[in-house]
Amino acid sequence: MLVFDLDNEPWAEEHSFNTLSRRLFPWHDLREINWGGSWVKVRPGETTTPHAHDEKEMYFVVEGTGYFTHGAERVEARPGTTAIMTPGVHHSLTNTGPGDLLFLAVWWTDDQHVHDPALPS
Repeated sequence: MLVFDLDNEPWAEEHSFNTLSRRLFPWHDLREINWGGSWVKVRPGETTTPHAHDEKEMYFVVEGTGYFTHGAERVEARPGTTAIMTPGVHHSLTNTGPGDLLFLAVWWTDDQHVHDPALPS
């Protein structure tokens, strides 16, 4: 078993996304995989840089409160909220709470399909 301990890894400033993060990969002794992941902190009052990409992406909110913006849609975020971002749609996450908003982001680029009713079949 390989273990990643969030408390033992340094947080890195991700200027392009306006966040702090701890990327899960590359991971020593683990072969290349077709997905990525990162623990992410959004500081109080801050918003991640709005962005769009070809990858499919999921956010799992663990701590804090805020809201997702996904295109013209706005959805509240709190611990336990999970969101799937549609490829090609600009999205961001705003922290409205007094402390850091912590979430896990996972993205992938292979042929695995996540049904998104916003996309044509």
